[in-house]
Amino acid sequence: AIRDGVIEASINHEQGYVQSREIIDVYTTREPMNAFHQRIQFCLKVHNEAVKAMRYPPKKYHEELETAQ
Repeated sequence: AIRDGVIEASINHEQGYVQSREIIDVYTTREPMNAFHQRIQFCLKVHNEAVKAMRYPPKKYHEELETAQ
């Protein structure tokens, strides 16, 4: 995991321990908030499109169906 970059640390083979590097606190930046905001916007857009798709068709559509029969 260290070699792949998943964990930022170094191995001290002589003393037999793993020393993790200090990582900056990601939550002090605006990046998590922006990512969350984008996810919420996407979910709301999908919801609104689904609600619009479930609406009844306009009355003009019903009139066209009645005259077609």
